[in-house]
Amino acid sequence: MDYPDAGHDIQVTVDAHAIFKGVGWAEPDTSWGTFRIHHRMPAAKGEPEKVNWGDFEVDCLTSGGPTATVTGRIVRTGGNVGGWDDYLKRRVRMGI
Repeated sequence: MDYPDAGHDIQVTVDAHAIFKGVGWAEPDTSWGTFRIHHRMPAAKGEPEKVNWGDFEVDCLTSGGPTATVTGRIVRTGGNVGGWDDYLKRRVRMGI
């Protein structure tokens, strides 16, 4: 994943599934699963490293050719930064 600071470690884990009506349908009939975005920032100026993550429930999965797009609403956050706590309160929807 491209990020402007090469020292940051960003990982995305996806377990998403979809059922389509048939060949050629672009939108799924049903989608389910989870994905997680995990962001680790290295320690700086004697401070410990910072970690921020969010778990999402899948609401849509589409694919075409060699790519797939998944979207979902945030359901859980963690880490020692609290950067996504506001997203959780607002049930923010994100996609990857």
